[in-house]
Amino acid sequence: MEHRWGQRVPAAIKVKLQGRPGAIGSGYLRDVSISGAFIETALRLALLTRIEVDAGSRKLAGWVVRRNAIGIGVEWCEFAPQAVLTLLAQFHLPHPGWRTAVPLHGVPQGSSRSG
Repeated sequence: MEHRWGQRVPAAIKVKLQGRPGAIGSGYLRDVSISGAFIETALRLALLTRIEVDAGSRKLAGWVVRRNAIGIGVEWCEFAPQAVLTLLAQFHLPHPGWRTAVPLHGVPQGSSRSG
């Protein structure tokens, strides 16, 4: 089941990763959204490992929520962290994905159930 909020934006940003406890590696941020990202990396981290993603001047905290042969899916600890909003603004998305987010009850934001 997909739990992502917001629009995925393709990226190719080199990042450093630090997992808990002590795993260190690097990778490429391949897509990013206000709720998480996919990072291509050879670093093997267990699900629910807390990590720090260092993208130069931007540092983000997250949890490993998905793994596959080429990398990890990360959910940010904070929804829509400022560092991600700044990064997405570079892709010229003034309100990155918020208009397309669908809450759990299935009504798009800004919509009304009454009618």
